[in-house]
Amino acid sequence: MGFHIVNPDAPPSAKAVADKDKQAKTRNGNTRPLPLPFPDLHQCGRLRTGHLLTVFGVSAPEFYKRQKGGLLPAPDGRDPRPYWEASTIRKFKESGGGAG
Repeated sequence: MGFHIVNPDAPPSAKAVADKDKQAKTRNGNTRPLPLPFPDLHQCGRLRTGHLLTVFGVSAPEFYKRQKGGLLPAPDGRDPRPYWEASTIRKFKESGGGAG
């Protein structure tokens, strides 16, 4: 049985630094789809961009492209991130909006 003595003042190894950098770079910066916070759009509540990715079944770049082109409803507010009321999205989908 051997012992490994760790010096707390020693700088981290190059491998440990490289592993930490690799973990930090796994995200590409795009918004991720999120599950809806409630079972359907007939309940009251706020939806974020990630929720709308799930509702419309699109990627983040496609969502922002549609938003910029005026094909999606404007956010109901910001705090500072944009949000939509579930009723807004429900009415939009019922009117035929958001179809792929």
